[in-house]
Amino acid sequence: MYAGTDALNFLFYILECNREEAVRQRRKPTETLDWYGVLQVEATADDTTLKYQHDKLCLVAFILMKTLFLVLNLLSTWFQKLI
Repeated sequence: MYAGTDALNFLFYILECNREEAVRQRRKPTETLDWYGVLQVEATADDTTLKYQHDKLCLVAFILMKTLFLVLNLLSTWFQKLI
C-alpha cells in the first residue's frame, strides 16, 4: 500500500502484544503493590535513597512520555500528508 507500512504494522503488533501481557498481569483489587520493588530499593532504605530513586523514576517516565508524544505527533503529521 504505502512505503513503510510493514514497519508500522510491526509496531502495532508489538503494542498489541504488550497490551495483552499487561491485561494478563493486572493485579486484583485486594493485592497491594510493593513500592520498594517499584523503586528498586531495599525495604530498609533511608529517606535519601527513596527520594533519589523516586526522582530518577519520574525523570525516566517524563522522558518516555515526551518521546511517545513526539512520535505520535510525527506519525499524525505523516498520516495527514498521505491523505
